[in-house]
Amino acid sequence: MTPDSQSAVLGFYKSQLIARGWGEFSHGAKNGNGQLLFQKNGTDTFLWVLGITIDHHAKSSATWTFRLYQDSSGI
Repeated sequence: MTPDSQSAVLGFYKSQLIARGWGEFSHGAKNGNGQLLFQKNGTDTFLWVLGITIDHHAKSSATWTFRLYQDSSGI
């Protein structure tokens, strides 16, 4: 758990990932919790997908899941 709010966690990752060349392609989750999805092309025909999902949040704290996937662009 972190002492930051949901918006602080998502804002941090969004600014850092965009600065490093990741493109945001989706945001928001159906359950109302925050979620950001990014993608980046690799140099080896693979596509990288990265997701940050807020699992639980309160006024001044949040827990989240960070996932990184590699996918073939040929699929």
